[in-house]
Amino acid sequence: MTVTGRARQTTRCLMVLAATMAAGVAIAPRHASAQSQGLSFSTPGSALATRTRRATPDPLRPPATNDDEELLRRNYWSYRSVTALRLNPLGLYSEIRASYRSRLYQDLATLFRESFVAITPVATISPAWARVGAIAEIQPLAILNLSAGYEFIGSFGSFDTVQSWNSPQARASDREQDQGTPNKWAYATTGTQLSFGALLQLRVGNSLVVRSNARAFYVAMNTRVPDAGQSVMDPASPMSNVGERRGTRVWYDILYDLLLPSNGWFAHIDSDVLYSPEGAGLTIGLRHSYTQAFWNKLDFERTDFCAGSGALQRGTDAAGCNEYADPNGPMHRFGPIIAYNFRESHHARFNAPTVFVAVQWWMQHRYRTGGPNAIDQALGSTTPRGDYASASLPYIAAGFSFRGDLLYPRGR
Repeated sequence: MTVTGRARQTTRCLMVLAATMAAGVAIAPRHASAQSQGLSFSTPGSALATRTRRATPDPLRPPATNDDEELLRRNYWSYRSVTALRLNPLGLYSEIRASYRSRLYQDLATLFRESFVAITPVATISPAWARVGAIAEIQPLAILNLSAGYEFIGSFGSFDTVQSWNSPQARASDREQDQGTPNKWAYATTGTQLSFGALLQLRVGNSLVVRSNARAFYVAMNTRVPDAGQSVMDPASPMSNVGERRGTRVWYDILYDLLLPSNGWFAHIDSDVLYSPEGAGLTIGLRHSYTQAFWNKLDFERTDFCAGSGALQRGTDAAGCNEYADPNGPMHRFGPIIAYNFRESHHARFNAPTVFVAVQWWMQHRYRTGGPNAIDQALGSTTPRGDYASASLPYIAAGFSFRGDLLYPRGR
């Protein structure tokens, strides 16, 4: 797909998402909130787990005597934690969020009862990187959550990350990055990330939950040429078009399994259809995940493969190129998810312990569907077969999450 074609596809995607949200607000019944909690399987973000159990009183915190008293408890602290392990690609991280929330309305209607504004410090740690920042949230209706956040990123230079290239057309498979480690292509660095999110969540009846969580990110990463003596020749490949890794434009983000611009945008959308009967503690369903980076001409080398004339050919410094071919995205995966919530209590400090598993098969990915994609083939890829993971091997994520209320007031 070309840069221009991808822009058109993205515009259509955003228009469909906006129309879906508008329709959801228009048709949502009075008690249709999904009441989401927890975190995403794929990346830090919004919840899969839903509040499926009926809450029991916490003996350490007397419950409100009626709904009106409950609503007068307007401002409070809460937290959420998740730890997850994934395969294909390999990953491990733990995240904690501490939120100061203020109710927007004192209305008993379910559609307004869950409305709030919040400031949420967040910290995430893994063996390869760490992120720390804050997120501002507003939930004007129980079915819609909007957020904006800013994070500082630190990479430790371990587990093959961060590695960088000078073109999105360069090879960046797991095997390629593993080979780079002995030659010290990975290095420690820092960066920042700005995020914007919109979560639409509906509960239909007592059992069905439909959710779409869309996020857009602007990342600024300090990519650089490897230190003196670490600049190593790339394997001969028409996909790299460079004599060495200069590390100026493109880097691999191990969290999102994606080549990203050193300064640029990308998007991630999780869409769920879940069976989550109230009182059972069990959530099962299906998830589709979409991820895509957005490039401009400056992210490519002038000698990269050009698609502007119809047939793919190399651009030149003299002729330039209006459209470059990106073989990396968009990425899609689809499959079942399951979560089990062991208990739910009113305002407990340790609440809703939940285990979860996601198994998604890659529908579209440059290296995880068994062979070269259409653009790779058109570019004449000589990528070794060992760079491709079998299409039968799914993305697997499993973990444990919980949440709780902190410093919650004891009545009026």
